[in-house]
Order: sequence, then structure tokens, then C-alpha cells
Amino acid sequence: MSVAQSAGQLKEVGVFLGVTNYLGELGGNSKIGRPFITDLELSMTRPSVGLFYRYNLNSYISVRGNFFWGVASGNDKLAYPRAVYADEWYRFYRNLSVRTSIMEFSAQFELNLMKYEPRRKRYRFAPYFFLGIGGFQYTPKAKYLDPATDSERWVDLRSLGTEGQGTAEYPDRQKYKPMAMCFPMGFGVKYAINRYWNLGFEFGHRITTTDYIDDVSKTYPGEAIFKNNYDDETSALMYALSKRSQEIDPANNYGYVTDVSQQRGDPHDFDHYMFMGALVVIFNITGGKIITPKF
Repeated sequence: MSVAQSAGQLKEVGVFLGVTNYLGELGGNSKIGRPFITDLELSMTRPSVGLFYRYNLNSYISVRGNFFWGVASGNDKLAYPRAVYADEWYRFYRNLSVRTSIMEFSAQFELNLMKYEPRRKRYRFAPYFFLGIGGFQYTPKAKYLDPATDSERWVDLRSLGTEGQGTAEYPDRQKYKPMAMCFPMGFGVKYAINRYWNLGFEFGHRITTTDYIDDVSKTYPGEAIFKNNYDDETSALMYALSKRSQEIDPANNYGYVTDVSQQRGDPHDFDHYMFMGALVVIFNITGGKIITPKF
């Protein structure tokens, strides 16, 4: 077998160490929502980790399987309004926040833009593009100050149905599933330091099939909906987490902005998220033999 052939059949197992961010209804840059990553709120970036397996079919094409875990966070308080009724004021006044745990399984196809043969010094570096498909499990939660105990706790928002999901008044709104599909796409670079160590850096964007990574999509259901369908304690909790503008406007001077049927989110744009970070190959496999460094 030639050197080029053995390089092409190289398999890699490694870890991902990076960060997560998301694009949805909550947070974002000041002023009105902007397209794609120009609306990212960098202060909401959170750590992420993962595992991957890459099989180099030849010098230009690879396939990879991934397991990633990260946290997507958003907070309307970061909108920083210039004045009442300014573009960003509406998001600030909405006052919603979320922390969503994301666990992703995905597969992707990688196309190297340069010849990549990690066992040969001349071809140890290559930039690449990738495209894939996968699924992810997500759990949106919000922090709630319980007036009965005067203590904060994290509440699972999907199980509540903060937009009236699962009620007779909104038959078209069912509680969203805890899993959805994603379509990874992005670019990266990879470099073989030696026969033992391969390093890389990657930016991966995920288009999804859900608008509820942040638990926000449609309109406000109103307090009466919750009272008609749940006991007093549960309905009070649901209403408090559905409409949080009263926390910054106790006198309800602008309450009509978040009244029944007013816009809470944008159902026309699904949420996106992204992983960015380093890929560290911890061992290579070639010809059935695992190659690891000797410490």
C-alpha cells in the first residue's frame, strides 16, 4: 500500500472544545433584529464540548460523526433601549430570558480545499467546508423567583406551555417536541502536527426545524387562558413566565404592548445555533492499528 493510500484511509477520534451561541427571538444586538450572525449577542456565548470520529475517504473527502453538548442563552435585558418605543425597547420591555441545554448527534461531509495527507509533511494542512444532518435534544429553562419561598429556581418552560400550548383555546398550539432536526454547515482548518497529534479549528452553523429553542415564537395568550385550564398555583407560575414585563413595569404603564394576542415572537423564522472551537485528535487509526503518543 502506498503512503498516499494509507493517508487517505486514516481514521481519527478526537474531542471538541469550544463555545456555543444562538440566533433567536431573545437578546441579540441593540436596535431591530439583524440578519444572521450580525445579530449575535457575544456576551451570551457559553462553553461547549464534544466527541467526533472522522474517516478520511481520500485526500479531499472525509465523513464525520459528532456528539456535541452546549448551552444557548438569551436575555432581553441586553437590548439596552435608547428611549421608550425605540426599536430595541420592545425587546427590553418583553424582559424574557432563557438557558437551553443542547445535545446534538450529527453526521457531516467534509470537502478539503487542499490535498490533505497527514502522514506527509507537504500535505499536513487543509481548509475545508462541511455540510451535514443531525438531531438535537433541547431543554429551555428560565430562572424564576418564587414569591412563596423568596428563592430562585430554574423552571422547565416546555412542560408549562407559556404560549397556551395544549389548551382548548389554542388548538393549533401543541407543546413542542423535546427534539428537532438540525443541518450543520460551516468551515474549518485542520493540521497534522505529527503522526500522533492533529489539530483543527471549526465554525459550524446549525439551521433547525424549531422556533422554540428559546421557548418564544407566537403571541401572548393572556392570564385568563392559564386560569381556565390549570389550578391557581400552576396558572400563576405559567403567567409569570409567559409575561415578564411586569417585573420592570409594576405599574403596567405600557402593559398593552404585551397584552393578549400581541406579538411575543416571530414564527416565520426558526431558531439557529452554532458551535465554534478546537478539534483535537486524541488518536489515529490506520490499517487497523491505533496510533497514540507514548508518554
